[in-house]
Amino acid sequence: MKGDFEIYSPPYFYSIKEGDWKLLSREEKKKYGGRKINLIRATQAMYAFLKDPAFARRYRSELFSKKYHDIFKKGTQVEEVLLPWRILEIVDAEISRYRKEEFNLLKTNPEAFNDEKKQEIQRREFLLYSNLMFLNFIRKLIQLRYGEYTPSIAKKLLNNQLKSRVRSLMGYIVAVLSYEDWLLQEKNLPRFLKSKNNIDQLYLRVEKDIQKDKSRGKDPLKQNLPNI
Repeated sequence: MKGDFEIYSPPYFYSIKEGDWKLLSREEKKKYGGRKINLIRATQAMYAFLKDPAFARRYRSELFSKKYHDIFKKGTQVEEVLLPWRILEIVDAEISRYRKEEFNLLKTNPEAFNDEKKQEIQRREFLLYSNLMFLNFIRKLIQLRYGEYTPSIAKKLLNNQLKSRVRSLMGYIVAVLSYEDWLLQEKNLPRFLKSKNNIDQLYLRVEKDIQKDKSRGKDPLKQNLPNI
Protein backbone atom coordinates (compact mmCIF):
# COMPACT_ATOMS: atom_id res chain seq x y z
CA MET A 1 0.00 0.00 0.00
CA LYS A 2 2.82 2.40 0.82
CA GLY A 3 4.35 1.73 -2.59
CA ASP A 4 0.99 2.28 -4.30
CA PHE A 5 0.69 5.69 -2.65
CA GLU A 6 4.21 6.54 -3.84
CA ILE A 7 3.24 6.10 -7.48
CA TYR A 8 -0.28 7.53 -7.13
CA SER A 9 -0.92 10.80 -8.96
CA PRO A 10 -0.43 13.00 -7.04
CA PRO A 11 1.75 10.95 -4.63
CA TYR A 12 0.96 10.68 -0.92
CA PHE A 13 3.29 9.86 1.94
CA TYR A 14 1.78 6.88 3.75
CA SER A 15 3.06 7.12 7.31
CA ILE A 16 3.27 3.64 8.84
CA LYS A 17 5.72 4.33 11.68
CA GLU A 18 5.86 7.11 14.23
CA GLY A 19 8.41 9.72 13.17
CA ASP A 20 8.94 8.41 9.63
CA TRP A 21 7.85 11.73 8.11
CA LYS A 22 10.51 13.58 10.09
CA LEU A 23 13.21 11.35 8.62
CA LEU A 24 12.52 12.64 5.11
CA SER A 25 14.72 15.32 3.61
CA ARG A 26 13.28 18.69 2.65
CA GLU A 27 13.34 17.69 -1.00
CA GLU A 28 11.56 14.42 -0.28
CA LYS A 29 8.84 16.24 1.64
CA LYS A 30 8.47 18.74 -1.17
CA LYS A 31 7.61 15.87 -3.52
CA TYR A 32 4.42 15.19 -1.55
CA GLY A 33 3.26 18.80 -1.28
CA GLY A 34 1.95 18.21 2.23
CA ARG A 35 -0.03 15.12 1.20
CA LYS A 36 0.45 12.79 4.16
CA ILE A 37 -1.73 9.96 5.44
CA ASN A 38 -1.35 8.46 8.88
CA LEU A 39 -1.97 4.70 8.96
CA ILE A 40 -3.70 4.68 12.36
CA ARG A 41 -6.01 7.54 11.46
CA ALA A 42 -6.67 6.03 8.02
CA THR A 43 -7.61 2.71 9.64
CA GLN A 44 -10.06 4.47 11.94
CA ALA A 45 -11.54 6.38 9.00
CA MET A 46 -11.94 3.26 6.89
CA TYR A 47 -13.62 1.26 9.65
CA ALA A 48 -15.99 4.11 10.46
CA PHE A 49 -16.73 4.59 6.75
CA LEU A 50 -17.37 0.93 5.98
CA LYS A 51 -18.57 -0.59 9.23
CA ASP A 52 -19.09 1.01 12.62
CA PRO A 53 -18.27 4.63 13.55
CA ALA A 54 -19.10 3.98 17.22
CA PHE A 55 -16.51 1.19 17.52
CA ALA A 56 -13.99 3.23 15.53
CA ARG A 57 -14.35 6.10 17.99
CA ARG A 58 -14.42 4.12 21.23
CA TYR A 59 -11.84 1.44 20.43
CA ARG A 60 -9.42 2.96 17.97
CA SER A 61 -6.48 1.24 19.67
CA GLU A 62 -8.12 -2.15 19.07
CA LEU A 63 -8.75 -1.76 15.35
CA PHE A 64 -5.46 -3.36 14.39
CA SER A 65 -5.79 -6.29 16.76
CA LYS A 66 -9.49 -7.02 16.22
CA LYS A 67 -10.62 -5.51 12.93
CA TYR A 68 -7.56 -5.27 10.68
CA HIS A 69 -8.68 -7.98 8.23
CA ASP A 70 -12.16 -6.46 8.03
CA ILE A 71 -10.55 -3.24 6.82
CA PHE A 72 -7.54 -4.17 4.71
CA LYS A 73 -8.46 -7.05 2.49
CA LYS A 74 -6.22 -8.59 -0.16
CA GLY A 75 -6.17 -6.27 -3.14
CA THR A 76 -7.34 -3.16 -1.26
CA GLN A 77 -6.78 -0.24 -3.62
CA VAL A 78 -5.41 3.22 -2.91
CA GLU A 79 -8.75 4.86 -3.66
CA GLU A 80 -10.47 2.77 -0.98
CA VAL A 81 -8.17 4.32 1.62
CA LEU A 82 -8.03 7.76 0.09
CA LEU A 83 -11.77 8.42 -0.30
CA PRO A 84 -12.70 8.05 3.40
CA TRP A 85 -9.52 9.92 4.33
CA ARG A 86 -10.41 12.85 2.08
CA ILE A 87 -14.06 12.88 3.18
CA LEU A 88 -13.02 12.91 6.84
CA GLU A 89 -10.70 15.86 6.20
CA ILE A 90 -13.61 17.80 4.67
CA VAL A 91 -16.01 16.85 7.48
CA ASP A 92 -13.45 17.78 10.15
CA ALA A 93 -12.88 21.17 8.51
CA GLU A 94 -16.62 21.89 8.50
CA ILE A 95 -16.98 20.87 12.14
CA SER A 96 -13.95 22.98 13.08
CA ARG A 97 -15.52 25.99 11.34
CA TYR A 98 -18.78 25.47 13.25
CA ARG A 99 -16.90 25.12 16.54
CA LYS A 100 -14.86 28.29 15.98
CA GLU A 101 -17.38 30.58 14.30
CA GLU A 102 -20.54 29.56 16.10
CA PHE A 103 -20.41 27.20 19.10
CA ASN A 104 -17.37 28.68 20.87
CA LEU A 105 -18.41 32.23 20.03
CA LEU A 106 -21.86 31.58 21.47
CA LYS A 107 -20.28 30.45 24.74
CA THR A 108 -17.91 33.42 25.03
CA ASN A 109 -20.03 36.15 23.47
CA PRO A 110 -23.74 35.21 23.50
CA GLU A 111 -24.74 38.84 22.96
CA ALA A 112 -23.47 38.53 19.39
CA PHE A 113 -26.47 36.37 18.47
CA ASN A 114 -30.22 36.85 18.57
CA ASP A 115 -32.42 34.18 20.15
CA GLU A 116 -33.26 32.50 16.86
CA LYS A 117 -29.59 32.17 15.91
CA LYS A 118 -28.72 30.86 19.39
CA GLN A 119 -31.27 28.09 19.04
CA GLU A 120 -30.00 27.25 15.57
CA ILE A 121 -26.41 26.91 16.85
CA GLN A 122 -27.48 24.84 19.85
CA ARG A 123 -29.47 22.45 17.64
CA ARG A 124 -26.25 21.69 15.79
CA GLU A 125 -24.17 20.93 18.88
CA PHE A 126 -24.16 17.24 17.95
CA LEU A 127 -21.73 18.15 15.17
CA LEU A 128 -18.92 18.38 17.70
CA TYR A 129 -19.02 14.61 18.28
CA SER A 130 -20.14 13.38 14.86
CA ASN A 131 -17.25 13.36 12.40
CA LEU A 132 -17.05 9.56 12.14
CA MET A 133 -20.83 9.31 12.06
CA PHE A 134 -20.94 11.65 9.06
CA LEU A 135 -18.26 9.58 7.38
CA ASN A 136 -20.39 6.47 7.78
CA PHE A 137 -23.58 8.22 6.62
CA ILE A 138 -21.92 9.51 3.47
CA ARG A 139 -20.75 5.99 2.55
CA LYS A 140 -24.30 4.72 3.07
CA LEU A 141 -25.67 7.51 0.89
CA ILE A 142 -23.13 6.69 -1.81
CA GLN A 143 -24.29 3.07 -1.69
CA LEU A 144 -27.94 4.16 -1.70
CA ARG A 145 -27.28 6.31 -4.78
CA TYR A 146 -25.44 3.67 -6.81
CA GLY A 147 -26.76 0.43 -5.35
CA GLU A 148 -23.24 -0.58 -4.29
CA TYR A 149 -19.89 0.80 -3.19
CA THR A 150 -16.85 -0.36 -5.16
CA PRO A 151 -13.23 0.72 -5.74
CA SER A 152 -14.34 1.99 -9.15
CA ILE A 153 -16.96 4.26 -7.58
CA ALA A 154 -14.41 5.49 -5.03
CA LYS A 155 -12.02 6.34 -7.85
CA LYS A 156 -14.67 8.28 -9.78
CA LEU A 157 -15.65 10.31 -6.73
CA LEU A 158 -12.07 11.38 -6.05
CA ASN A 159 -12.05 14.57 -8.10
CA ASN A 160 -12.09 18.32 -7.61
CA GLN A 161 -15.81 18.32 -6.90
CA LEU A 162 -15.54 16.01 -3.90
CA LYS A 163 -15.29 18.86 -1.40
CA SER A 164 -18.42 20.65 -2.57
CA ARG A 165 -20.35 17.38 -2.77
CA VAL A 166 -19.39 16.29 0.73
CA ARG A 167 -20.22 19.71 2.14
CA SER A 168 -23.61 19.65 0.44
CA LEU A 169 -24.43 16.14 1.70
CA MET A 170 -23.28 17.14 5.15
CA GLY A 171 -25.52 20.21 5.03
CA TYR A 172 -28.49 18.02 4.13
CA ILE A 173 -27.81 15.64 7.03
CA VAL A 174 -27.40 18.53 9.46
CA ALA A 175 -30.66 20.10 8.29
CA VAL A 176 -32.49 16.83 9.01
CA LEU A 177 -30.87 16.00 12.35
CA SER A 178 -31.05 19.53 13.74
CA TYR A 179 -34.76 18.89 14.33
CA GLU A 180 -34.43 15.31 15.56
CA ASP A 181 -36.09 15.06 18.99
CA TRP A 182 -33.62 12.43 20.21
CA LEU A 183 -30.72 14.83 19.78
CA LEU A 184 -32.54 17.89 21.08
CA GLN A 185 -33.53 16.14 24.30
CA GLU A 186 -30.25 14.33 24.90
CA LYS A 187 -28.20 15.68 27.82
CA ASN A 188 -25.05 13.68 27.08
CA LEU A 189 -24.39 13.87 23.36
CA PRO A 190 -20.86 12.37 23.45
CA ARG A 191 -22.19 9.23 25.15
CA PHE A 192 -25.29 9.10 22.94
CA LEU A 193 -23.19 9.22 19.78
CA LYS A 194 -20.96 6.36 20.95
CA SER A 195 -23.85 3.94 20.48
CA LYS A 196 -24.08 2.15 17.13
CA ASN A 197 -27.80 1.62 17.63
CA ASN A 198 -28.38 5.36 18.12
CA ILE A 199 -26.28 6.18 15.07
CA ASP A 200 -28.15 3.62 12.95
CA GLN A 201 -31.49 5.11 14.03
CA LEU A 202 -30.33 8.59 13.09
CA TYR A 203 -29.27 7.35 9.66
CA LEU A 204 -32.73 5.85 9.12
CA ARG A 205 -34.15 9.30 9.88
CA VAL A 206 -31.97 10.81 7.17
CA GLU A 207 -32.89 8.12 4.66
CA LYS A 208 -36.58 8.58 5.45
CA ASP A 209 -36.31 12.28 4.58
CA ILE A 210 -34.53 11.42 1.34
CA GLN A 211 -37.37 9.11 0.35
CA LYS A 212 -39.87 11.86 1.17
CA ASP A 213 -37.97 14.29 -1.05
CA LYS A 214 -37.86 11.74 -3.85
CA SER A 215 -41.64 11.30 -3.65
CA ARG A 216 -41.93 15.06 -4.17
CA GLY A 217 -39.77 14.86 -7.29
CA LYS A 218 -36.62 16.13 -5.63
CA ASP A 219 -33.70 13.70 -5.29
CA PRO A 220 -30.93 15.08 -3.04
CA LEU A 221 -28.62 12.18 -3.91
CA LYS A 222 -28.81 12.80 -7.65
CA GLN A 223 -28.28 16.48 -6.99
CA ASN A 224 -25.13 15.86 -4.97
CA LEU A 225 -23.60 12.70 -6.47
CA PRO A 226 -22.74 12.36 -10.17
CA ASN A 227 -24.04 9.84 -12.68
CA ILE A 228 -21.61 6.92 -12.86
